[in-house]
Amino acid sequence: MCEVASRHAASDDRGMADPTFASRHPAPSRELRIDTARAEDDPELRRILRDNPMRGEIALAMEREPDFFAGTAIEGDRHDVIVAREPAGTLAGFCCRSVRTVYVNGQPRRLGYLGQLRLDRPYRGRVRIVADGFARVRALPRAGELPYDLTSIVSDNAAAWRLLTSGLPGIPTYHRLENLTTLALVTQPKRRGRRRERFSIDRLGADEVPELSDWLDRQQRRFQFAVQWDLRQLGQAPWSRGLSSDDFLVAHERGAIIGCIALWDQRSFRQNRITGYGRLLARARPLVNLTAALGGWPRLPEPGQLLAQCHLSHLAVDDDRFDVAYALVDAALVEAFRRDLKLVTLGVSSRRPLGDAIRRGFRPRLYRSTLYAVHWPDGAAAVRELDNRVPHVETAVL
Repeated sequence: MCEVASRHAASDDRGMADPTFASRHPAPSRELRIDTARAEDDPELRRILRDNPMRGEIALAMEREPDFFAGTAIEGDRHDVIVAREPAGTLAGFCCRSVRTVYVNGQPRRLGYLGQLRLDRPYRGRVRIVADGFARVRALPRAGELPYDLTSIVSDNAAAWRLLTSGLPGIPTYHRLENLTTLALVTQPKRRGRRRERFSIDRLGADEVPELSDWLDRQQRRFQFAVQWDLRQLGQAPWSRGLSSDDFLVAHERGAIIGCIALWDQRSFRQNRITGYGRLLARARPLVNLTAALGGWPRLPEPGQLLAQCHLSHLAVDDDRFDVAYALVDAALVEAFRRDLKLVTLGVSSRRPLGDAIRRGFRPRLYRSTLYAVHWPDGAAAVRELDNRVPHVETAVL
């Protein structure tokens, strides 16, 4: 996800009224240096994430405690953190580019993802910083990689998409690809069930991991930008931090795998904190929570609370069968409740009918974003070569 606050948006930031703000944020200079993050930048990177939540009707701080760099490990197998640095060493902002192997037009390709674009409060509105950061991103080595990156912007974050899609000098082209929806679902103490199922939902056995890995690989090829997973590396590779075979549920029919889903609890190294609401939603929150309690929808927590949530990841189903997807999500909600989680999130493309089935069955709250291909002129042709496969971007690793 990307977040860049505009000059106008900064004026209504409640944090600006903090009497200690000036002492914590000295006057910005114009001698910023674009640099690569170092290990000693960890406290500053974490501070910027805490102090600069993603804007929208729900302001969300995507924190990386206690170690910023540990939180990036699941995003890919190569990471570049580009920072804007004051002469004294203080950071004005940063962005990340992570690279991993995904399926593009059915073939494994190396592709970057741009995320966590943040400017600290005193630097908001300084487009030059963003442009200089993009120049550094453009100069990164890209041997064997596609000539564009992916990114997503939350739909109600108007400040970000106005700037990044503006076509201003130094800003690359943001080519809109797809609408994405993140479903927030309440966990439950027991399965709702539907009609009698002809298949079973089971925990993944250790001896079944290679078979599931091969089956999942075949499923992922059907979708654009789906991650190439190797489940044989679970618990060993950095990308699998917080995830093990015990977190997978598998659907079987007549002994064959027909679906899977995983509960990926990342709270030990990546946290989401609600920091505030827009004026209308803040006023309506008591009524919203009352109706949520009656209807089984997710509640809106008090500002400042960490969300007791996990991601539903690795969702794959033979032929996108609705009955199998429903049963997998249903069982995952029960397992999440058993683990004392209150909320789970699942990202789906707006074009994937399977997402509609889950929305109808579970009454989630919906958070919409847009997926973009970010490129300079030399990447335009490669973007045009994308076929019409439905994207499947794994939101658990963004």
